[in-house]
Amino acid sequence: FRVVSRESIARLVRVSLPAAVEPLLLQSGFLIYNKAITLLGTLPMAAHRAAITVESMTFMPSYGFAVAGSAVVGQYLGAGRPDRADAALRECARLSTWIMSAVGVAFFFLAAPLVRLFLRGPEAEGTVTVAAMCLAISAFEQPFMALAMALGGGLRGAGDTKSPVLVGLLGVWGVRIPLAWTLAFPAGLGLNGIWITMIADWAVRTAVFSVLVRRGTWKAIKL
Repeated sequence: FRVVSRESIARLVRVSLPAAVEPLLLQSGFLIYNKAITLLGTLPMAAHRAAITVESMTFMPSYGFAVAGSAVVGQYLGAGRPDRADAALRECARLSTWIMSAVGVAFFFLAAPLVRLFLRGPEAEGTVTVAAMCLAISAFEQPFMALAMALGGGLRGAGDTKSPVLVGLLGVWGVRIPLAWTLAFPAGLGLNGIWITMIADWAVRTAVFSVLVRRGTWKAIKL
């Protein structure tokens, strides 16, 4: 039996703690975000749920590329090849963006048929119309979400677990929540305004992650 040193435990906590508290901080923000949706009424709530159900199918490819980016970056940095880690991360981000952009095109042009996979019948047409508009708006979100998730995964693979959490908090608490409440009510955009905030959220995350990756400090992180 080998005794684990205090230094090893401290390093483990330092790396894992941000990832452990991230869900709590983000989900508490989503509660406030979702409260705005409930205030819009039953039809917008149903339309939002239908559109989210369709969009959730795209989360898996984005998450997959995030995991891939984390794995290859960690592997190459561990092998002492930061140049290869950088190249692999950029390629992973590029592939993810292209694939999710294609998904976005499908969302834009096939929004109503996709929603009708989950909502059927003449009584649901009003909900389908609203949900289809939300899905069309989310088409512009897809490339930003793909790029942000891939770059964030790469930073995590390098051992930088703090930056993705801070960027996520910026996106949710600094952009999505205040903008959603502003566009939905004072601006009068309703559910469309709330979905527009998703684009803004992921666009800001993408911009910040891009700056962090280009700085290159993640290549020299010592765990």
